[in-house]
Amino acid sequence: ALVEAAMKQVDERIADQDFDDAVPANRYGIWLASAISILALAGLLLSLVSDASQNALARWISPWKAVERYTFAQLEPDAEKIIVPYAESFDLESELSKSTEWKPEKATVKLPGKTRLSSPRENDAYAFEVPPQKDEGELKLRVGDHVREIEVTPLARPELTNLVAKLRLPDYLRYESDSVIPIRGGTVSVVQGAKATFTGTASRELAEIQSGDLGATIDGTAFSTTPVEVTEPITKTISWSDIHGLRAKAPLERDSSFSRSGRLPDSRRTHPA
Repeated sequence: ALVEAAMKQVDERIADQDFDDAVPANRYGIWLASAISILALAGLLLSLVSDASQNALARWISPWKAVERYTFAQLEPDAEKIIVPYAESFDLESELSKSTEWKPEKATVKLPGKTRLSSPRENDAYAFEVPPQKDEGELKLRVGDHVREIEVTPLARPELTNLVAKLRLPDYLRYESDSVIPIRGGTVSVVQGAKATFTGTASRELAEIQSGDLGATIDGTAFSTTPVEVTEPITKTISWSDIHGLRAKAPLERDSSFSRSGRLPDSRRTHPA
């Protein structure tokens, strides 16, 4: 009875008091409104730039995965490593992909050191003429917000280290074996009516041989053309490229000389005695 009387007495004394003033301000409503606003903004961005948003979401929820960063400027896939001629300038071209959202007016390439090259956009592509390189290095191609790193390895062009003519002489000469004649100076004398096969060796493994109307086979660094019957003075041109795509360098024009392009000046007929 005494406890009830005491509680009643306290209740009467504080009947006109509001205890809400003594409670800290309730900010749950503000936080909820902020969260809803952020979600709405994220949904709007997702609908407007879905690719970029999905990429950012994938990178955020899977930081351990190698997810490539999304860029609004996108390029067609190119080789990340290229082989270029040693100490020679070379062309570098990169094309915008059809799905790119941004087409910057120009692109830049940073060479090893501090040199930078710039190229305007032409037909959705950027073309650079890179100065000669002698050492391995890395080029940084920047197109808008897209950055691509390209490893460059300079190599000497492939050269012929050996070239011979294998001759199948006419039957009336009654030779039991073929003659092998080294080709020096680009000219070889052949008996009229003989069949000549040109074989050679390059300084690097070959990928392609072109010899005009003659067929050719490749075996590593060696090649061999199909036989050709020599009935009159002829000129044959042989060109080649190695497994890295490097071609023989164009030679200087010299009369009756064998150049690095594989040019064979007129073969002279020699009538049998």
